[in-house]
Amino acid sequence: MKLIIWWLALLTILPLLYLGWWKKGWRLILGVTIAAILIASFFIPEEIISSLIRNEIAKEIRNKIKKIDELIHEAASAQETNSENQEKVEEAKNIIKSEKVLKDLKEECEKLQREGKILESRAKSIEYLSWINVINNFKNSWVNKWNKELSSSNILFCGKEFNQTLNTNEYKIEERNVNFLENMINFDDYQDKNAEEIKEKLLEIIKKEEQEKREFSVAFLKNINKISEQEVKELLLKLVGQGADASFWKYTTNKRGNEEEAIPNLSKFVFIASISNSDSKNLEELQKNFRTVEIPWSKNQLVIFSLSGGVEVIIFFFLIRNKRKSQHEKLQQLD
Repeated sequence: MKLIIWWLALLTILPLLYLGWWKKGWRLILGVTIAAILIASFFIPEEIISSLIRNEIAKEIRNKIKKIDELIHEAASAQETNSENQEKVEEAKNIIKSEKVLKDLKEECEKLQREGKILESRAKSIEYLSWINVINNFKNSWVNKWNKELSSSNILFCGKEFNQTLNTNEYKIEERNVNFLENMINFDDYQDKNAEEIKEKLLEIIKKEEQEKREFSVAFLKNINKISEQEVKELLLKLVGQGADASFWKYTTNKRGNEEEAIPNLSKFVFIASISNSDSKNLEELQKNFRTVEIPWSKNQLVIFSLSGGVEVIIFFFLIRNKRKSQHEKLQQLD
């Protein structure tokens, strides 16, 4: 993408250079314009890539949250006589009641802020944040108990620029700062590791995020095209595949001095995978479980270069012709 934008910037600069170089009064304006184009062409690609990453992940999270909320409201409105299903309905109703309390707290907090009551506002903010954690915990438990079939959301970003940007930037996504390096496993560094070691690293990320009790969690699987072992691919399919098995990823927690096994809620996870290019021939089985996002215009580079180059030739043809015509007219006037 950078190459395309730099190419288009160059094609914009060349006609300006041709037009302005011959006029001394225009040279300063020309220099400033060219400098602005060059600076913009340097920053624009990274901003486009960052914005695309942020928007794609946020869209996936919003869809996931919406799906869970729909399931909760659907369950709460159901009329069940079966005792097990009745429990599911009651728990869904309790979540909705809790969300109403949260909404009221938010409105009260905003009202106190408008009135300039700083101390009261801070106290309500703390209460509001604690209720968010409570509701997230309720939702995760409800999904784990009644909707185990829900799977994670998975996005595959194809392209070197995606890989570089994901590796360096922190993003504000759905009111939360997400640093992908915190929950990253780089398969370029794990090529010599066996499936058990990779599972241990993934469990470390899952356990950490589960204990945070957030509404959503993000994990970064970098350079998955470097996976060569079939055993490792099968391991990931148990995490991100349609047949993902949450019980396979159970972990041990320590509650009040007692060790207990916990099964994670994989549905709250968004797994971000990346590869440095669009060549993913050895990932066919894995890739089916990811929504693929590619660099804009990556498949049409040759067409863009050819068309823009052709347009540039036509522009210069008319510019040179007009210049020669103008020079000829000046010579005739002198004669």
